[in-house]
Amino acid sequence: MRQRAFSNHIAWSAAQLRGSRALAYVAIRSTDPGAEVIYHQVFIKKFFASVDEAYSAADEAVSRIITIDARNQPIFSFSDH
Repeated sequence: MRQRAFSNHIAWSAAQLRGSRALAYVAIRSTDPGAEVIYHQVFIKKFFASVDEAYSAADEAVSRIITIDARNQPIFSFSDH
């Protein structure tokens, strides 16, 4: 699991098995007291064969976050640099 801290948020990778398919998520929580975790599916309508594969995709997504906006939405960099 990859975790990163931002100015007002913490983001980490998450995965969940649904039936025989796994889903990848970026989990985000504001640093405000009592804030709830918000899960953002990494690839909509994309399933992985295993939880390990889903975690790998989620780890990659977390590594590409450049900031998190005021609505708890991650902003990604898609540059390969």
